[in-house]
Amino acid sequence: MTPPLGRTVAATLLLAYVAIGPAYRHITQRRVEIFVQWKMFRYFGSDVCQVKFSEHRAGGEVVPLNRYELLELGPWQEIPVRTRLIKNPRKAAGWAAPMCDALGPDADIRVATRCGSGRRGWLAKTTGDVNLCVAE
Repeated sequence: MTPPLGRTVAATLLLAYVAIGPAYRHITQRRVEIFVQWKMFRYFGSDVCQVKFSEHRAGGEVVPLNRYELLELGPWQEIPVRTRLIKNPRKAAGWAAPMCDALGPDADIRVATRCGSGRRGWLAKTTGDVNLCVAE
């Protein structure tokens, strides 16, 4: 026995609303209040940071750095989670000293971090404006 047409149409519309709402906001970058907003960090995982290290060279060239390759730590999958997981900007800056040593005395390493924060999503913590290899 097939369900009534009205129930099928209602279920299809509800499914489309649930599926398209977050995708629409993500793709178009528009905030339309009728669509549900998807948030990656609501409770679990809100204490992790996305970290991007970069080397600034003479002439304005900016080169992304991979801390595992630079420090020859091996594949990231083999590194203990406590070592590779960065939970705050201070821990990210702590990686700069060995990286500066690996690149030499004239190195200019900067780090940009943004961290997951409860209901507010990603929040920028550092912008990468400061050379971490310069002793302050």
